[in-house]
Amino acid sequence: MPVHVFLDTSVLPRNATGVSAEYLALAELAQQGEVSVYLSTIAYNEWITQRQTEFLDKVARYESATGDLTRDRWSPLLDRHQSLSDLKAWFEQHSAAVATMAHDSAAAVLDQLRPTLLTTTGEHAVSAFDGYFNGRPPFASVKARKDIPDAFILEALKDVPVPDGGHVHAAIHDTRLREAATSLPAVQVYTSLESLFELPEIVAAQANLRRAGAWQAWMERFGPQLNVLSPIIRNEIQRTAVDVLVYSTVHHQEIPDDNSEGTINGVDEPEDIEVDWDNAEEFAVGILSVPISFNVNVAIDFYVFRMDAYSVPDAVSISFGDPEYDHFYEAEAQVSVHVNANAVFRIPADSIDAQEIGELEDLNLVEEIEIEINEDDVHGIFR
Repeated sequence: MPVHVFLDTSVLPRNATGVSAEYLALAELAQQGEVSVYLSTIAYNEWITQRQTEFLDKVARYESATGDLTRDRWSPLLDRHQSLSDLKAWFEQHSAAVATMAHDSAAAVLDQLRPTLLTTTGEHAVSAFDGYFNGRPPFASVKARKDIPDAFILEALKDVPVPDGGHVHAAIHDTRLREAATSLPAVQVYTSLESLFELPEIVAAQANLRRAGAWQAWMERFGPQLNVLSPIIRNEIQRTAVDVLVYSTVHHQEIPDDNSEGTINGVDEPEDIEVDWDNAEEFAVGILSVPISFNVNVAIDFYVFRMDAYSVPDAVSISFGDPEYDHFYEAEAQVSVHVNANAVFRIPADSIDAQEIGELEDLNLVEEIEIEINEDDVHGIFR
């Protein structure tokens, strides 16, 4: 009988492109019938809408920036001026198709899990709003509106069928929802997808997928040689660093922003790329994860209080506004950051069967990505 797994929105991937090794492994288990995944329709639609909105926000920023550029008197001198104008016009003419594409591509990520969707019922509403008016978990207090979706997700969890003599395994990162779920009989609660893979049932399910020892034989032969893949991973980092880092937030107490944070708006070429093969992990047949790190110069945006704007170091560029009306001015600085992440990739099935390393599939950098400003750079810019 398959392992029954319930997922909350909080443990789903943070974006539609950089899914984790655990997620890929769970999807493979689900596709092979070793795991049955259950999702509330609220969580399913919430995640897809979030990803769709993120993509459409990027399109809107592109359209705005392209419009500003094409209206500039010097833009006709650019070789790609017409191409930029045509693409902007295409986005405007096909906005509905773009929205549909963003929705469908996000749905395709969740559909890899082949989830059973648990629909919202009238009984769910009665129970959820009883908790709403009484402040019962997952509500933080009486009539806490922001917790209403979690209340319906909790009701959906109650509908997951419990295997004979077994449990429903619920992965929930949100603290209050997780605490509420622990009170349900025959439900075991975990804080992440990663913790699910410590379950004996999941370990046994993964073992069922290891095709007649072919994958283990491949690992025994090529495991000590995986460092030959480092150039491929370094090239991927060079290619995708901008997409991975741009719009990310960096924090440091020396940044002269009210919240001591800045937003990355530009990324140079990564340097000092390290691939830590000693700590590589396998998650399922052909799926590997390896820690990577690199340094890179980035441009960050932040806001400076107008009274402080005249005393920041020269390395900080200030866009002075109207001192009578603007309490904060936009600022920008160039800093060096250190990035830690994981590269996840798949060894193709034909390479495993043919006992060769071959090409890589589904290579990407994934959450959780850590970004820290290099201390020496902070002292040279903000002090």
